[in-house]
Order: sequence, then structure tokens, then C-alpha cells
Amino acid sequence: MDNKIHVGYYNLQDKKVFTKHFSYARWYENIEVEPQQIPVYGEFKYHECSPEDKGKKLKDFPGITFSVEGTIVGSDFTSCFCGNPIGKGKIDEEVGKKSRYHQQAYCHAVASNILEGKGNIELLPEFEARRIDFIYDGKPNHTYGIFLK
Repeated sequence: MDNKIHVGYYNLQDKKVFTKHFSYARWYENIEVEPQQIPVYGEFKYHECSPEDKGKKLKDFPGITFSVEGTIVGSDFTSCFCGNPIGKGKIDEEVGKKSRYHQQAYCHAVASNILEGKGNIELLPEFEARRIDFIYDGKPNHTYGIFLK
């Protein structure tokens, strides 16, 4: 996370199982994570902003990201050929081991949720979610963003 900055927290109120997928669609780990505040990160965008917001808007992609460690409670790494399992299979062999889950979300989606009182992400006091109104093709539109105050 070289150029990422801490912008808030993902508040995990209860135990949660996240599913981590791998390059082969069938492979996965179900990772159970204990309740906690997980730091979330973002990057600043230095273009396409109004002059007063230059250098203050977080990039929409990769957006808000977090990484959290948990315990594997289910997994499947069965080898397949043309989508069909071959061999003995590797189901739940990883259970009990530690693993990390990584998540990212577009800033516009996070900002929209914050403004609507939804979701589990809380921004640090120096950041704010904003609605951005604009005209496109002669019609009023809007999107959302996360800004440094």
C-alpha cells in the first residue's frame, strides 16, 4: 500500500465469513473474521476535479480497500479438467489455518452508502462523502465522491 492513505474503518460488528476466490472459479477459502475495526485505505486523484477540489478527491478505482486476517472455516482446491473434478479432491484441507481477505469498493458506492446511512464504513473526521452534481448530455446527473475536508 505504498501510496495509500488511511481514510477510515470498516466496522465489523459480528463474526463474518468472507469468501476469497482464486484464479480457478471453483477454488475458494471461507475465512471467518472476528468483530473489529478494520482500517480502510484510499488514494488521492490529481486530475478531473474542480479547481477547488484538486488533490482532495480520492480515486474512484481502486477505491476504498482493506485487508483482514481470519481463520479458514471451509475451502475447496480440487483439481479439475474441463470443469470436472479429477483425483481425490482437496476439500476443507485448509480449515483451521490463517489466511487474509482483501476487499475493494468504488469510492462513489461507499460515499453513496455513507450519505444514505448504509454500510459499515466510517470515514476519519478529516474526510467527507459528497454528492457531485453535473450536467451530461444536457441532463442533470449526479455521482458521489470522498474528499479531504
